[in-house]
Amino acid sequence: MHVSSNNVQISNEADDVTSGIDSVKYYLYHPSVDSKGSFNLPTKEELESFEWLTWAGDLSLDSDQQTIVYQRMEDKAGNVSYVNTSGAIIVDKTAPAKPTVELTSTASGENKYNGDVTGKKFM
Repeated sequence: MHVSSNNVQISNEADDVTSGIDSVKYYLYHPSVDSKGSFNLPTKEELESFEWLTWAGDLSLDSDQQTIVYQRMEDKAGNVSYVNTSGAIIVDKTAPAKPTVELTSTASGENKYNGDVTGKKFM
């Protein structure tokens, strides 16, 4: 898993010494945020049904997201291979909310507290 608060650039490299590469494509899978890094691999049928996009140049993940990048390579002989990132790539640019504390004890006239103080944490 890769976690970043910045843009993530993804490049690819493909080679087939026998017949040469015909095409390189990618698919960005966005699992549910509740997945928490545990994903099932797609079946061969699911891989074949994805809407693959031509991979020309680097990919940029530049907004908050959880993504697994799949790559589809086809050589000039018609053989197809699939690879994917090892775990998810998480881009999280959203800073967490600052916690606040609410005091529920009564202050004295000088705004000083004397006694037990209880609080709640809000997020």
